[in-house]
Amino acid sequence: MKFLVGAQLPRRLADWLHAQGFDAIHTLDMPLANATSDKDIVDLADREGRIVVTKDDDFCPFVHRFREATSPFADLHRQYSK
Repeated sequence: MKFLVGAQLPRRLADWLHAQGFDAIHTLDMPLANATSDKDIVDLADREGRIVVTKDDDFCPFVHRFREATSPFADLHRQYSK
């Protein structure tokens, strides 16, 4: 499996995934680092077959708006009670 870890999560998550044997990168590894646009993240994930791991609440609605309906996408959210 291939992962792309988003800017809101620590690089050590990508490092941990890599240590577990997965192909994992962080947005800091991309040319624009944490300034990489959501579109560029989605494009890279599609091109390389990566699963995007993010806690960015705006990312999932972005993907729903701009992806083709036939593209595979899992929208998983974890809610925390206060």
